[in-house]
Amino acid sequence: MEQYLTLYYVILIFWYIVFLVFIMYLSQVHSGEYKSQYKNNRYTNIPSKKVAVELSLLMYKKITPEVLTVSVLSMVDKGIFRLEKVNDDYLLRLSSNVNQNKLLASERFIITLLIDTMGELDYVSFSKISSFCDSNHGRAEFSLNYDLWLSIIRKETTLTDYYEPKTCYAKVIFYKYIGLILFLANIVFGYHSIIGYGMILPSLFLEFYFMKIFKRTKLANDEYYKWLSFKKYLPKLEDAPEVNQNELLYYGFLLKVKNIEKLLNTDYCYGMLNDGIVSCVKKAYHRGRKVTE
Repeated sequence: MEQYLTLYYVILIFWYIVFLVFIMYLSQVHSGEYKSQYKNNRYTNIPSKKVAVELSLLMYKKITPEVLTVSVLSMVDKGIFRLEKVNDDYLLRLSSNVNQNKLLASERFIITLLIDTMGELDYVSFSKISSFCDSNHGRAEFSLNYDLWLSIIRKETTLTDYYEPKTCYAKVIFYKYIGLILFLANIVFGYHSIIGYGMILPSLFLEFYFMKIFKRTKLANDEYYKWLSFKKYLPKLEDAPEVNQNELLYYGFLLKVKNIEKLLNTDYCYGMLNDGIVSCVKKAYHRGRKVTE
């Protein structure tokens, strides 16, 4: 019995050592970023023309709520929605002359989400958007429609693959289950070793870590740092005659520049709209079912 316990300890120690080597390997190969000449450099031009979904995926590897905000702003610019101020609130009113058959599928679904689901008749107020997900029913309705909109807008966008494919998943799962078997062996054979019980945490962490890490391609990494630099100088470009103010506002929201409207000295009130949308998504995510990204 003693010799089996010794062998068990040897296997445990070997597993832990390989685990640490495995983590370092994954960190370097699938997480360590490429060096970029644009890191910490001054970049005052719009790096490239990107639609909202593409920029969001490049910067955050997911479609953020700000993409919905920018999509609504674009619909206002196109005349699909009219912005109206009522006392201390604002309304998004659907224009009566809009032919919805000529709209993009994602735009039609935004109308479904904001007007049919969250609004009244032909309008929705910013305050209603902000408070819609306060109830369980509201969160359920919002998350369902928001998930559908995410699926639609992904299909509409020609997506660039900004991230390198990850390998070793089969090995990660295999090594995870070895750890779980060693954990169970500690119980079944009555060894009751502390480090044997501790196997459960690194075993489960290995797959979790693998799923969370990512590495941008070399080209995407350069693009990423160009946009980070642009984000830093974006508020200082407000007086540039060749720059479209609406475009700066869009990119400001997508890059999550705080108080972008004030920094650009614009009279828009879209910051309130963005705050309401972000709040609604967070409420649906944390207190309702998980919203697909």
